[in-house]
Amino acid sequence: MLECESRKPANKMSVAVRPLGEFLLAVALLGVLLVVPAATTNDAEVPDLAGRWRSKSSNALTPDSSSTCHELPQQKAPQHVATAANLTKPAPPARVALYMVTTGSYDDPTPTYNCADVMNQMSQPFRSRYHVSCLAVVDSHASARRAAETGWTPVLYPPTPESQRQQRRIKITGWNSSEIDGFDIAVYHDGKAGLYGRFGNSSEDICFLERKLAPSLDLVANGSVDLVVYAHEDRSSTAEELHTVTCLQLCSTESLTKVRMLHLAHGYPDRAGLADTSNLVWRAKGRSPALSLGMSAWIDAIETTGCMRDQLTFEYAMWKHKVRYQLLPNRMRPFVTVREHVLPRTRFYTDHSGNTRMFRSDMFPSICFVVDIPFVISTPMPNSVVADSATPPGQ
Repeated sequence: MLECESRKPANKMSVAVRPLGEFLLAVALLGVLLVVPAATTNDAEVPDLAGRWRSKSSNALTPDSSSTCHELPQQKAPQHVATAANLTKPAPPARVALYMVTTGSYDDPTPTYNCADVMNQMSQPFRSRYHVSCLAVVDSHASARRAAETGWTPVLYPPTPESQRQQRRIKITGWNSSEIDGFDIAVYHDGKAGLYGRFGNSSEDICFLERKLAPSLDLVANGSVDLVVYAHEDRSSTAEELHTVTCLQLCSTESLTKVRMLHLAHGYPDRAGLADTSNLVWRAKGRSPALSLGMSAWIDAIETTGCMRDQLTFEYAMWKHKVRYQLLPNRMRPFVTVREHVLPRTRFYTDHSGNTRMFRSDMFPSICFVVDIPFVISTPMPNSVVADSATPPGQ
């Protein structure tokens, strides 16, 4: 009896405690189910069963399907918390105007490459630093159409009888001051220039161009210099260029005399080397007064002397106005000559009466030997095949 009596209270207690324990356990499980989703619903990324990270907006793995736990991205900070990443934004890419000028009929106005396609195939690091616009300055609607068909934005200029003078001025100063000032950097190359590479296929040519062009853009973008040019392949001084131009009769005797007098009058030392001005990289927006004065002096010297060979006065103008520029080796030139001029060069000679006459270089080629002192072996041109006054179509 005592044994039975002792069990009765125990049985009553177990009946009372068991429902209470089951109730508390159910409440605890329900709380876990409610709390855990609340902690993960607002996260941008959640781990899946494979231990990788998956964006909630898609089933794609980030960064790729081979990610491991050691490669997981760091958790993003809440948006209301200010972090260095939130306060610092990447700088926008510098705006670059890549332009060429093919006014007149001296050069073929059809571009040598599709500029838009080339720039779209540049690497992502390059495109994140530089946004390149391709601009072709032309003077006819037909040339504008050809430029547009090959990935260039045409800039149409009215034609002029002095197309070569116009070409030089636009090349050196830009086509419109207010428009060119909207770009951070300007890159120029001749109409006969194009891409080149080591292996001959397009992708390698583009990579080769990027390796050449990026260092020059960096020099101007970071403020090291205002202008980048490239050394001449064959000559290394203005005097050598002057000898060659004289020898090949590429400018009149009168204009070459003016070039010499200009150099002598200002004491130009001619110790800066010789630039091949078929490629130019210069600061457009916010350019220094020295660069503006130097470029103006350059085109003024060309027009004042009447000799369109702009390499004769480039170093002089930069030296006179103390322009900060860099003469890089010729191997660093981004664009190279890939075709010849359409029209032959115009050459000059002085007849027995002292009059300047012109002839086409393909009609009566001169034999020129450049040694210590240049000289020319040529036959006087008959008056019937020369023009007394005409604008030379070539440089």
